[in-house]
Amino acid sequence: MGKRPGWEERGAVRRGLTPLATDPSAAVRLAREAYFARREPGDDPSEHSAAFETRLLSRRAPGLLWSGPGGPIGLVLWGEPSPLGAVVRVLHLDLPEASATEYGRFLGALESEGARIAFLSGGLAGLSSEDEEGLLRARGFAKYGRSELEFPAGRSVPGHDPPTGIRLRSLRPDDLPRVARVHRAAYSGRFDEYLFLRDPDPERDAALLFEDLRNGRWGELLPQDSTVAEDSGRPVGATVVIGTDPGALIADVVTDPAYGGRGIGAAMLSATLSALRAEGQAPIRLAVTEGNRRARRLYERIGFVVHAGPTEEWYRTDLVPVGPGDGPLP
Repeated sequence: MGKRPGWEERGAVRRGLTPLATDPSAAVRLAREAYFARREPGDDPSEHSAAFETRLLSRRAPGLLWSGPGGPIGLVLWGEPSPLGAVVRVLHLDLPEASATEYGRFLGALESEGARIAFLSGGLAGLSSEDEEGLLRARGFAKYGRSELEFPAGRSVPGHDPPTGIRLRSLRPDDLPRVARVHRAAYSGRFDEYLFLRDPDPERDAALLFEDLRNGRWGELLPQDSTVAEDSGRPVGATVVIGTDPGALIADVVTDPAYGGRGIGAAMLSATLSALRAEGQAPIRLAVTEGNRRARRLYERIGFVVHAGPTEEWYRTDLVPVGPGDGPLP
């Protein structure tokens, strides 16, 4: 009789990948451990684990258990797949089992089952930062991070006028296809394009993103607070704002590369912040990839400060052809 698929022998110890539904209680226990190990200050991991338990019981949770002879000792949870490969949101081992060697076996088993991992969230419980970095770099990963910035409630909105010939106005629904093209041009070949990739064709990928924004996938689109910069009636930049719990998220800040460096990004952000303040929206946040120094300098100049992060994430350098260096200047 052949070995069960997904199983490997290590001397007398047998390990393997099994569906979450084979042991729901172990899956929930490991998920709770993982969220508590990775929690941010002020985060309530019980909310995450409760949501996961609901999804698990309805058989909608995407993931696998890593099991040994005594039962499950690890858990992997998938994010939405990328055209580049698999996205791992959680990779966790029970602390008594956690070691670089065991995490390596876990990753090896996933890869042997065809999981070409493009992105992996950091924070491998039970490992030191040095051991985690050594393990993942040896497997072809490099590090990146994301930070969440917030515009302080008591800070005045700075005034930034658009350059000559550029008009600012609120976003209209019929702007979205044209703003999507500006987004595609701004992020073409940049790290964030690959980080959020859903379709290998750049034009379709941008169209999908803005269709999701229109349909409220991550929150209600707030066109009255979003800003379009136009030149002779043609959009050349935009901020796109969505309403989330607990507040407003500036989900996109883009400028056509041909118009970069002229202060359009600062003018759009100033207009957007003024609109949000007039409505009493708070908090007001946005996210930025670490290494995108141009965007980070702009946001800090406007008055944003770090609210959370940076996170520690990993990407496969053979699947993502560019690193998280300077991105486009909004």
